Amino acid sequence: IGGLYFGTENGDVIALYYNNGSLKWSYHTNGPVRSAPTPAWYSVWVGSLDGYTYGISWDGMLNWATYTGPVGNSSMAWYIAYRGRGIVCTEEGRVLDINLNVPGIFVNTSVGTCIGTSPAISDQTAAFVGVDDRIVELKLGTNEILTDITLDSKVTASPALAYGKVFVGTKSGTVYAYGDKLRVINNTVYNTTEAGLAVIDAESEIYGNTIFNNSMFGIYANNAVVNITENNLL
Repeated sequence: IGGLYFGTENGDVIALYYNNGSLKWSYHTNGPVRSAPTPAWYSVWVGSLDGYTYGISWDGMLNWATYTGPVGNSSMAWYIAYRGRGIVCTEEGRVLDINLNVPGIFVNTSVGTCIGTSPAISDQTAAFVGVDDRIVELKLGTNEILTDITLDSKVTASPALAYGKVFVGTKSGTVYAYGDKLRVINNTVYNTTEAGLAVIDAESEIYGNTIFNNSMFGIYANNAVVNITENNLL
């Protein structure tokens, strides 16, 4: 089951043995695969610019493919609250709640912008950023839009969800945290609005990946990591 999975510009999904790097299998799609494959629910899930999202078995056989629209840099996110379902974001600005057991789409929602990041998932919501630097949060199961904010700087990293808040870092060197009655304690509170938007100065451009686990939310700012823990949030 274990392996290293990635896509290529020529449309291949590649699996390598993690212990020695040798080829385990490859599967060809008809468009560039620019998002990271997601291992979940007994398969490896990946979207292609050919317009299809693929479920590939651990041994490299196609379980199914369903048309979702072209998928660029956004990886599928699998969520447990409704077991066997996943969120796919497309280049056409659509957010799809898909069935991972059989080909099928539960909810198909347009957010009006090409989605440039992978979604972050909590037990109730999904959040992502569009290429127009809007951060959007949806309710899982219905895709009801809960948050839609345009940020003042370019975003290239995925957001993260923790403690009922949405966090995202921008290239201006700030971390935005959105949530009701949020106050951030990080040596200094830089700004807090009545709407609950807090800004933390990271003193550097923020880019690349975000890290999220049960205890820490981290954003890479050059070689530094800005950490936010539950003790920092009131």
